[in-house]
Amino acid sequence: MWILNIASQITWNEEEEEFNIAVFGEGKVYQELKIMAQAKTIHNKPVKVQLLKRYNKLGTSIVPHILFVDKKENLYIDAVLTQILGTKTLLITDRIHEPEYTMINFTDNIQGDKPFRINEKVMQKQNFTASKTLLKVGGSESVLRELYTDIEKQLKAEKAELERQKEQIANQTALLDELKSKIENQKSELSEKEKLIDAKQSELVQQSAQLEQMRKKVNAQRYELQKNLGNLSKQSAALDSQQLMLKQAKDEFISQNERIQKANEELISKQAQIGEIDKLLGESEQTVARQQREKIVLSALLGLILILVIFIALEYRKKKKVNRLLHEQNININTQKEEIQSINENLQHQTLVIEASNRELAAKEHILQQNNEELQTVLAQVSEQKDLIEQKNEAITGSINYAKRIQDAILSNPKLLSSKFEDAFVYYKPHSIISGDFYWFATDFPKPGHNIIIAADCTGHGVPGAFMTILGNTLLDQIILSEKIYDPSIILQELDKRLVKVLKKDMNASSSQFGVNDGMDLTVSVFDTENKTITFAGAKNPVLIFRDTELFEMKGAIFPVGGQELRKGIEKTFDNQVFNYSKGDMYFAFSDGFQDQLGGMANRKFMRERYYKLLKAISKLPTNKQTDMLNEDHLSWKGSNEQTDDILIIGVKL
Repeated sequence: MWILNIASQITWNEEEEEFNIAVFGEGKVYQELKIMAQAKTIHNKPVKVQLLKRYNKLGTSIVPHILFVDKKENLYIDAVLTQILGTKTLLITDRIHEPEYTMINFTDNIQGDKPFRINEKVMQKQNFTASKTLLKVGGSESVLRELYTDIEKQLKAEKAELERQKEQIANQTALLDELKSKIENQKSELSEKEKLIDAKQSELVQQSAQLEQMRKKVNAQRYELQKNLGNLSKQSAALDSQQLMLKQAKDEFISQNERIQKANEELISKQAQIGEIDKLLGESEQTVARQQREKIVLSALLGLILILVIFIALEYRKKKKVNRLLHEQNININTQKEEIQSINENLQHQTLVIEASNRELAAKEHILQQNNEELQTVLAQVSEQKDLIEQKNEAITGSINYAKRIQDAILSNPKLLSSKFEDAFVYYKPHSIISGDFYWFATDFPKPGHNIIIAADCTGHGVPGAFMTILGNTLLDQIILSEKIYDPSIILQELDKRLVKVLKKDMNASSSQFGVNDGMDLTVSVFDTENKTITFAGAKNPVLIFRDTELFEMKGAIFPVGGQELRKGIEKTFDNQVFNYSKGDMYFAFSDGFQDQLGGMANRKFMRERYYKLLKAISKLPTNKQTDMLNEDHLSWKGSNEQTDDILIIGVKL
């Protein structure tokens, strides 16, 4: 992690597409770097890691941006440096004893030492410039103070920008919710329209089915009519044939009638002649017989004419009946035509209604499409703002993570407790990466056998609380280490005065009792291992000592350090208390973060009584088991809730 972070603090003036890191000598470091580099970019470039078995190709065919030389290969460091001088390679070494052969060298980091040292002379010769952040970790105290100021300004600016972007996102979210509401209303209206259209379409389907049935019926009637017309045509043809036959018979009848008429005329003429003959010659039997035969023929002719007349009358009645049937069928056809026309008009009206509904639906869909486009635009803007905020959050989180490393470097080393007491632990759980709680230790001060333990809880948590911890830690260094003040009550009084002065607070000015207090609650305990005594003074917070099943509580003053007074005219005082401890006693100093954690079935605070019972229950266990029990109880009580505050618990087996 340090190698990757150092790489981000150095600038290389070249245009390669990837960032190269080479490891000389240690396979484990190479494997870890290779895994971590998969999700990491340096100066917006992907990272490539390679393992070197030999150094003789360095500076020629192999020219990495960073070369890490493991401690096992420090024997060849002078040759390695000679190979890479004048190239773009930054040399990082591990605990080398000849610092003139390196640029950045990792140390053992013992008791407040820097994690690495920077050889600025060699780096300048190689044309590398370390950033202020890098100089802070491996540089001087003056650079560190300047860095604190820069980080504070940067965090404030980033916080203001984040708040502005949060407000902008909130406005856009409100606009998006309004658009969503409008779209939901339009969707509801469209759904109602669709239901109405579905109903109309269902009705139209029914009407179409009815119309189809009527069409089938009309087609059947047409078929029957065509069939009847065919039959009628056949009958008409037969009638025409019969009429033709009748005409022919009539013509024949007329012809016969003419012949009969002519025969009658001839008969009359002959009768006249007979009369003349009768008159002249008399009647004869032969003439009479001939006349009788002619009468018989005439009677036969008259009978034939009568039969023809009867046949013609019958055919005329039959034709008249056919014409009447044809007229009735024509009336039915016209009626069916009118019904079909009415159905077609109704169908056309329904089609117009559907077309109007479709046009209205198309207009709604167009409006919905426009709203969707607007929504997509807003979503794109929100996504862009989200990406920007994520980038800002990543940058801020990176800064905060780096601030955590700074804070961890400033805090005392917990191993100091284990070196001076039989068994001890520090349970430290920040709320937001960096903490507003801090601890401060001094061993064998002001003389061997005297050890100081301070547990502090600053106002707030996160970035503001972390800056308060840096300020508190710096002031304690001045008061105790520089000015050699080790009386607990005086330490608190001096810390109170200087904290108020630094924060530019006028403690005599009138202010509300409920105003914001910028300060800290803390406990100061001085252990005299020779006389087995604890001299204690506290600002609001207590310390607990368990002896078997017995609890001893030393309570702090009602005042915090810094901030405002409870009431005007009351001067802050911090008094010492002395406790004689025995071997096996268990000492606890803490902030209020553990007991203020929300959780449980009723989502309430853990509370002090339950917290004291927990400390009593674990006080007889080894300290590594105590930290496990504390962590398990905290997680169990917290459940799915967020952590309420920073947590600090210091335990010492006396």
